[in-house]
Amino acid sequence: MRFDIDPNGAGVRELCLTISPHECECRLVDADGEHVIAAGFGRWIEGTTDMPGVELHHGYRFHDSPVVARAAWMNPDHLKMVWIYPETAFRDTVECYFHQDTVVFSRTVNVNSGPLAQDDLTGKRAAPSR
Repeated sequence: MRFDIDPNGAGVRELCLTISPHECECRLVDADGEHVIAAGFGRWIEGTTDMPGVELHHGYRFHDSPVVARAAWMNPDHLKMVWIYPETAFRDTVECYFHQDTVVFSRTVNVNSGPLAQDDLTGKRAAPSR
């Protein structure tokens, strides 16, 4: 599922969710490129990422940061992921709400000296690539 994201303060242009029975790959695209985290259904997946989120993580920018992630369908229109950055105190909760051809991407963090949530990203399903 690929979504064109409405203009936003984070500069995210695209959200792509590649979902299989065993995992969900979450890919955000912004001016710095693609940022990916793979989350397992019913299991944790270990990886590394440079997923942006400086405003949620005390101003830190991650580069090849270890991440452990898990995903679950809360209902057919609500996907929830947990991203744990084990070398830090940060645990992000990401929720995607689907309605017809739109998505709302919501991201919060467990602890921060600033905001505990990013502004929601909204978007529409992108036309299939040819």
